[in-house]
Amino acid sequence: PGSPWSSAAACLRATVLREGSFSLFRGVSYPLATISVQNAVVFQAYGIASRVLHRASGEFGGSEFVPLTYTQTFLAGMAAGVLQTALVAPVEMLKIRQQLQTACVGEVGYVGPVRLLRSITAVEGLRGLYRGGLVTLVRDVPAHGVYFCTYEAAREVLDPGSRARGTSAPWASFAAGGLAGSVCWFSIYPMDIVKTRLQATSAVASPYSGVADCIRRSYQEEGLQVFARGLGATLSRAFVVNAVIFSIYELVSGKL
Repeated sequence: PGSPWSSAAACLRATVLREGSFSLFRGVSYPLATISVQNAVVFQAYGIASRVLHRASGEFGGSEFVPLTYTQTFLAGMAAGVLQTALVAPVEMLKIRQQLQTACVGEVGYVGPVRLLRSITAVEGLRGLYRGGLVTLVRDVPAHGVYFCTYEAAREVLDPGSRARGTSAPWASFAAGGLAGSVCWFSIYPMDIVKTRLQATSAVASPYSGVADCIRRSYQEEGLQVFARGLGATLSRAFVVNAVIFSIYELVSGKL
């Protein structure tokens, strides 16, 4: 479906005027309830995969810290992406369905978070919660490789020697984390557009028969630019969010 708004700013103004400022937080309950678990799983999985790769290369357990190569970093990130998919696929699907509602809280037709979850599992079963799961896997596995590689490369450029030390200056972690988030989202954004469109409705009600059909019809009906719609707002959000995430991660890691 084509967008009725010419820009993110136009969408923001129209949404607030029509539905109120609280509508900007519609669907936030699902990611808010799981974000800490998601990040814990991703960083723990990345840490475990890193240690496995260290052992496999014979570089683990020595007296001197040896950082992963960028290839190893990419592989460890991909391993984290596999586990991330199991958690994030149903959360994002629920968030998208709730955000697409036109009724506000208290109005006829509004479906709350718990009721929406019950409705989907009752009608579509547990399989319905993982609608779009395959495309989420295709998106998240390489994305996390890019994510951690970009972070490691950026912090080394900003704070030379940080990879060998295993620590970096707080400002470097902040900037590198933000850059990692933005580059990661830029690399997989077209696939995220496809995922969102597939998850917006149930399989029965969907206008698309699958991933390939969604890509083909979206391109035919709206052109190549459809796969970059909303990219600016997403990259801005990604920079801030991931700058904070990596800053906290490095701070906590340094205390443990």
